[in-house]
Amino acid sequence: MLIFPAMLRSAHGAHANVSRWSARLRDSNAFAALADEGRSESGVTLIEVVISSVLVAIIAIATLSGFDAAGRATADERQHNQATLLAGQDQERLRGMNVTELGRLGTTTSVEKIDGTNYTVTSEAQFVSAAKEEFACETSGGNADYLQTTSKVTWPALGSREPVSQSSIVTVPTSTSLLVNVRDQANEPVEGATVKVTGKSTGATVEQSTPSSGCVIFGALSDSEVGITGTKAGWINENLETEPAATEAQLSSLSLVSKTFVIANPGTLLVEFESAGNKVQGDTVYVAHTGAPEKVVGTAGAYSSTISVPTLWPYQTAGSPPGESPYTVYAGCKGLDPGLTASPNPIVGGKKEVNTPAPQVNPGLVTPVKVELPAVNIKVYEGESASKPGSPDAGAEAKLTFCGTPRVMKTTSTGALEYPYQPYTKLTLCLTQVFGTQRYKFSTEVSNLARAGTPLLTVYMKTLAYKSTTGC
Repeated sequence: MLIFPAMLRSAHGAHANVSRWSARLRDSNAFAALADEGRSESGVTLIEVVISSVLVAIIAIATLSGFDAAGRATADERQHNQATLLAGQDQERLRGMNVTELGRLGTTTSVEKIDGTNYTVTSEAQFVSAAKEEFACETSGGNADYLQTTSKVTWPALGSREPVSQSSIVTVPTSTSLLVNVRDQANEPVEGATVKVTGKSTGATVEQSTPSSGCVIFGALSDSEVGITGTKAGWINENLETEPAATEAQLSSLSLVSKTFVIANPGTLLVEFESAGNKVQGDTVYVAHTGAPEKVVGTAGAYSSTISVPTLWPYQTAGSPPGESPYTVYAGCKGLDPGLTASPNPIVGGKKEVNTPAPQVNPGLVTPVKVELPAVNIKVYEGESASKPGSPDAGAEAKLTFCGTPRVMKTTSTGALEYPYQPYTKLTLCLTQVFGTQRYKFSTEVSNLARAGTPLLTVYMKTLAYKSTTGC
């Protein structure tokens, strides 16, 4: 009887423990489910936050871009308004100038800085012909009846757009006027040339710089007789002059007088001496072109492998590409070339031995040209004859005379001439040497007309026939 109640209590305790563990298990499962649900909801919330942020950024960028575009448009309009004001002010300034001042204006520029922006104002005055209703520089005949003033304003933000521009017309009173064109060798307009007009009676000088059209107009000139020059720094006329004398002109109040100046950027020929393809040394060259001053460049007896011939007119035949009118170039002086237009082109047996193209002169460039020199071949010995030649005669004095000028040199340790390469020509050779108290002299005529040079000439200086009391 006592055992049964105890068993009942023990069974009841075990049931209670099972109940408690079951409750705990249910609580654990519920917590896990709750945790999973929380994690799921947390992921959805993060995605929503990211999407919201992107949308806010897009809206903000669009809003700011709109503000920026509106700001730029406002700034551009403000700059246009400021440019229009500056153009108007410049027109007022030009209208306050007299006709003479406007006629001398040409094209000028100035810079105005306003609110941090640099505005470039370009002022220009051009004569206009009423008869042709176009610029006088672009007409033939007519007169310079009006002056058209133009003010153009640009600024950095304008870019490639058209500048803000304003123009006015000013009547020119009856007066003498002059149109001057400056052209190059290809009949193209020359920009940046300086045109000067000097009155014969007053001595007053006015000048303008040519625009891209190469044309300038002088109006309201006080003198009817003037001297005119059209030049550009470093450029030459067909007479190879950089500062030519003024051209005289008689002006009229009834018609527009026109003058044209032709100038060009000169070219240079770089003469390179050679013989049978090898570089040698020469002293002078002759350069010429039909209608141009001829030149002899270099110094007799001053030998070098190259000679520069600067300040040459770049001739061009009308309607032809550049380089259609070559120069004549050969060694020595005028008259030495054997009847040909270019060197080296020696004639041997009535036929041209070499056919090298004549050089072209290009404006502003250096053009190399090869000029051939054949050799005067001699061998000088100190002895008396072929049987008693002695040593090669080093130090004998030699004179080669052509173009009216002797070239004085020595013989070398091999008995050859110090400078054997000479122009295609007939020349006089004279050798002299003193042994002890006795002087010897040898003289002969040499025809240096073959590309291979002269046949070898052997000289024995102590030959009795060469005794002399005088030198060469």
